[in-house]
Amino acid sequence: WPRQTTFTAMGASQSASHARNLLPKIEKDAQICVLEEKDMDEIVQVCLASFVGNKDAPGEDTFKWTFGPENREDPPDSCERFKKGMEFYMYWCARSTMWYGSVLGWRDQETGKLLGCCLTFHPGSITYPGRPITNWRFLQMVLNMRRGPPDHEDEKTYGKWAKLRHKQMGQAMEDLHKSVPGKHWYVYVLAAQPDQQGKGIGSKLLAAVKDMAKLEEDPLTPVYLECSPGKQGYYEKQGFTSVKTKKLEDPNPEGEGPYEAHAMLCVPKLLPDATKPEPAAAQEGAAGLYPKVQK
Repeated sequence: WPRQTTFTAMGASQSASHARNLLPKIEKDAQICVLEEKDMDEIVQVCLASFVGNKDAPGEDTFKWTFGPENREDPPDSCERFKKGMEFYMYWCARSTMWYGSVLGWRDQETGKLLGCCLTFHPGSITYPGRPITNWRFLQMVLNMRRGPPDHEDEKTYGKWAKLRHKQMGQAMEDLHKSVPGKHWYVYVLAAQPDQQGKGIGSKLLAAVKDMAKLEEDPLTPVYLECSPGKQGYYEKQGFTSVKTKKLEDPNPEGEGPYEAHAMLCVPKLLPDATKPEPAAAQEGAAGLYPKVQK
């Protein structure tokens, strides 16, 4: 959510090499690597395919709710308007994490094809409140895309309800993130090609992030992310627990109804085994260091 994201000066100058320094120090599958600028188009396409979905994969609920049924079709990848709007956000996510964090990728060893990726911000690179992303950086993205964010466009494109939901969702993401004090790893996007979902790619990428978090100067550095109710169970199996929830009301009285977003937290150092997380242990650790679930 471009207008809500704030970054500190650590940004591009320090964080670019952070994951490259830590990744060789952990046990990981050979398919996991740190992606680079030359991989940008692949990153965007994997995120776009994962979040939009198709007839066999449901896609991501947060964006589906935000754009609304008026901007989607069945199957979702058949709606060019929806895909165009999603493409901006996926490019935003990929570009901002490439500048201020790192992108982990999962490549097929035989074909070299990118099958999954995890877009992250490193501890200290994003704070609330923090230094806004520079106008120059934002202008660079707008010029590259030749368009602004969907919620800035003419209402004729996506309609007034989508514009109101975008604004509400952006504020909700900011409010949720404020529940996490101190420095932390922020998993901005976790994505896998639709035909690769359910094969453990996301879990192994998350495991790599959690293992790197344990190598930080503060061994209790947590990993944070936001998710929809439909994905809460998945992240709980990875050792995360919900520390705050935010309920959003659909401004359209004939829309799909309310939406609930979750702030999820994991303290990898407190897990008995980061490769086999136990939700109960993670809950106990997170509850001891951070707020319990807030409605």
